[in-house]
Amino acid sequence: MKTYLIGGDYEISNIDLVMKICKFYDQITKNKDNSFKLISFVKDRKGHDFRYAIDNHDIKKTLKWKPSSNFDANLKNTINFYIKHKNNMKNIFHNVSKN
Repeated sequence: MKTYLIGGDYEISNIDLVMKICKFYDQITKNKDNSFKLISFVKDRKGHDFRYAIDNHDIKKTLKWKPSSNFDANLKNTINFYIKHKNNMKNIFHNVSKN
C-alpha cells in the first residue's frame, strides 16, 4: 500500500493569505468597513514554522494526478460556505469551547 500526499501546488505566506481572505470577504459581502483594519500583529513565537508545504511529486508522477481548480476559487468557495453557515458555525464553536 502506498501513501500519497495531495497538495495544490500553491504556496502563500500567512500574511498574504489573510490579506486575500479580507479582500475576498469584503468583495463577497460588499463590506465597506475594510476588513484589513482587523489585522493585528503579535510577537512571533519561538519555533514558529516559516513554511508549510506538501511534496505531491509522487502522486503526480505515479498517478498522473494534478490539482483541478485554482486556489483563489476554492478560497472564495470556503468563505461563501462559512458566510452561508455562520449560525451553525457559532453553535459548533460554542459547543467545542465548552469541552
